[in-house]
Amino acid sequence: MYATRKKAFWPLLLLVVTAGGVGNAQEYRDGFAESSTLSLAELIHYAQEHNPAIQTAKERLRAARQVPAQVSAYDDPMAMWENWNAPENLRIDKADNNIFRLSQKIPFPGKLRLKGEIAAKEAEQREAELRAAEACPGGLDPPYQPGDHRDPRVK
Repeated sequence: MYATRKKAFWPLLLLVVTAGGVGNAQEYRDGFAESSTLSLAELIHYAQEHNPAIQTAKERLRAARQVPAQVSAYDDPMAMWENWNAPENLRIDKADNNIFRLSQKIPFPGKLRLKGEIAAKEAEQREAELRAAEACPGGLDPPYQPGDHRDPRVK
């Protein structure tokens, strides 16, 4: 009797779980409820959120904002060890000559600051590209405004 209840439990549970998921999948598709009417503002917002050109521009801007701190930092220091005439078991105390070195590259004063400023200007450029992609999704020309002399219909 217990085995029969156990066998009937799993299909019933599966039916309940999938029935709840199907209702939600039919009601919402692509983030919009099918029964509601959409406004133009909602469609524009959806298009801007899912536009690959805008998403790419956002990622480029995020990456470009990280660069100034990286290029204006010192290079990593280097630690080295050399031994001459060392025995095969590499015992340091038995080697004839041990050389330990620690070095740090220090650029000419002001060079790192200039590299950081250049990278910051490039980040500003990426921000302008993002604003342009958000203003004109899909790479289309902006709509002409009344009185705009670029409008080909205006003589």
